[in-house]
Amino acid sequence: MKYLITGATGAIGSPIVRQLAAEGKEVRVFVRDAEKFHRLLPDVPAEVVTGDALVPDDVRRAVAGVDVVFHCVNFPLTQYRRTLEAAQVLVEAALPEKPHVVFPGNTWVFGKPARLPITPDTPFNPPSAIACLKAQVDEMLMNSGLPVTVVHLPDFYGPNVVNPLVKPLFENGLAGMGTHRSSWVGKVRGMPFWLLRLLGLFSAEARAGAGMMHTFAWDVSMDGVAIQRDTGFVPQMGYADGIARTLAWFRQ
Repeated sequence: MKYLITGATGAIGSPIVRQLAAEGKEVRVFVRDAEKFHRLLPDVPAEVVTGDALVPDDVRRAVAGVDVVFHCVNFPLTQYRRTLEAAQVLVEAALPEKPHVVFPGNTWVFGKPARLPITPDTPFNPPSAIACLKAQVDEMLMNSGLPVTVVHLPDFYGPNVVNPLVKPLFENGLAGMGTHRSSWVGKVRGMPFWLLRLLGLFSAEARAGAGMMHTFAWDVSMDGVAIQRDTGFVPQMGYADGIARTLAWFRQ
């Protein structure tokens, strides 16, 4: 089988590339910048296709002859509508080939769940414009006529993850640590909603961020039974280890 990873230099795409290559799979990556891919993953054997995820001819070249597509293209919150556009371009390019598409969803689409934990049967209830766009991507892919798997994930952290919802937690924590390496002594505080809304009058990024603050306001605990049953996935790292490794990466 041949695997295509779009957005292969991103925080989700790059570890998928590493994992597939480590398993000896035939890997093709679709990136805008081949040099960046080789800098980030110099030891990974992969066929590299360059192009733009919004250009149909480029995407058709990338999907030709592949069996599975991990679609990991993402855009900044201020340009998030392009995530929907890129998914539409992918579907049109992939329909003749009919590869299995795997897409990373998230918890934004559920809003404040009526009951916990979240399961595959929990209905979408997106509470913001950006969450609505994410729900539209999920639903469009699922109704595309392609074989599709959407894996809903919480907002994540780790090496190479610099999304604006998570990055400040680690940067602010390190700023408060001084010379202490064994424990996190810095205080990390969230920005209040009213301040984000005020900043939104002057900054498109703050406006977009204000639309996502519900991710920190409600419990979005997820039930892992389905993913364990269907894929055999079992978490292999706890928070203590994960946070330590992420702090080490931010220090570098």
